[in-house]
Amino acid sequence: MQASKLLLITGAWVCIMFAAQAQSLPEGEGKQIVADTCGQCHQLRFVTDARHTREQWVYIVSMMITMGAPVPGDKIMTVVDYLSRNFGRPEGASAGPATVEQ
Repeated sequence: MQASKLLLITGAWVCIMFAAQAQSLPEGEGKQIVADTCGQCHQLRFVTDARHTREQWVYIVSMMITMGAPVPGDKIMTVVDYLSRNFGRPEGASAGPATVEQ
């Protein structure tokens, strides 16, 4: 009986955590796919804190799919578009922190 209660509590906690992660993402087409797939292996802050160019997101999404991320083939560009739009860095922008000249 205790084991089933623990399993139920653990399952509820996991569902709550996935829901909380999904809520922290900006609205838009691709949000649920990103929440469901990226959140399976790591915290979504690894996605939301990143700032990559579209070209880099294409590479990263492809690499994650190669490593087992279950993104349906017809949704790959939806994910790339979502990530580029919400967590992108303009092409040609500096990869390092901004500096202020004195």
